[in-house]
Parts: sequence; C-alpha cells; structure tokens
Amino acid sequence: VRRALSPLRGIETTAGEIAAGDLTQRVPFAPPSTEVGSLSKSLNSMLSQLEQSFAAREESERKIRRFVSDASHELRTPLAAISGYCEYSMGGVPSERTGEVMGRIRSESTRMSSLVEDLLTLARLDEGRPLEIVDVDVIAMLRNARFDLSALDPTRQVEIESFDSQELPQSVWIQADRDRLQQVLTNIIGN
Repeated sequence: VRRALSPLRGIETTAGEIAAGDLTQRVPFAPPSTEVGSLSKSLNSMLSQLEQSFAAREESERKIRRFVSDASHELRTPLAAISGYCEYSMGGVPSERTGEVMGRIRSESTRMSSLVEDLLTLARLDEGRPLEIVDVDVIAMLRNARFDLSALDPTRQVEIESFDSQELPQSVWIQADRDRLQQVLTNIIGN
C-alpha cells in the first residue's frame, strides 16, 4: 500500500510547493497508462497553462506601468507648452505672431489628445496604436520645437544648425509618424 501511494505523496508534496507560490514545480512523472500517471500529466498541463497566464498578466501589468509613466512624462510637455503660450499671449503677443502662437497651442493640444487616445487604446487593447507613416517636414518640426521652447523658457537660446556647416535647407521631407517624431524632438530639446 505504501509503495502504491508513493506517487500520490509526490503529487501532494509538489501541490504544497505550488500552493506556497512556486508555479515552476511539476508533478513527478508516472507512466501515463496508470491513473496516477494520467492525473500527473493533467496536473502538469494545467500548471503550465497557469504559469503562462501569470507570466502574461505580469508582462501586461509591466507594459501598463511603463506606458502610464511614459504618457505622464509626455503629457507634461504639451501642457507646459500650452501654459507657456497662454502666458505669452496674455502678456501681449505682437500681432504678427498671434496666428503662430495660436497654431502652436492648437498643435500641442492635438498632440496631447493623441496621447490620451493612446492611453484609452491601451486600456482597451493592452497595446499601442500602429505607426501612422506620413510625409513630414523635419525642418518645420525643428522650428516648431524651437518656438515651443521659447514659449516655455524665453531665456534659452536654441539654434538649428546643419551638420556640415552649410546653409540650412528650407525643408527636408521624410516619411515618419509625425506625432511620435514630435515627441522625440520635444523631449530632446526640453531635456
């Protein structure tokens, strides 16, 4: 009887370790032609599925924490820019720059809305939105980022220069995700 119940004691020991939180444990192998072997095989299969489910949940939680952290950082930048533009406009914007300031406020609020949409997408699907590749004028983006910085901190001087010391072209077009490239430029200049 003791020998016949020995495989069940092995299952009991493993079950105790699993109950203590070690999902890597597996029930000892027994010939699948026996009832204990069939039970062992079923339990091990169930344990593998549980371990994968817990790992997937932990990965999902890690992604959400990272995204919320990144989104919080990303949302601070357009909010600060909008706030700076509002202060700038309340201080009396020269009439020739009013359209430019209002355009930048609109641009930053649109970018912030896109970030909020990403948060909603993540909450619904647990993954980010796909890249939206469009034609982007990098020089215009750099000028906008420089203008944003002047609204945030008028004392900082930012210059856009060519790598080869030649005259900066009026525009340079590339294919990229406009919002994500804007995030990168804003972070680089802001930091």
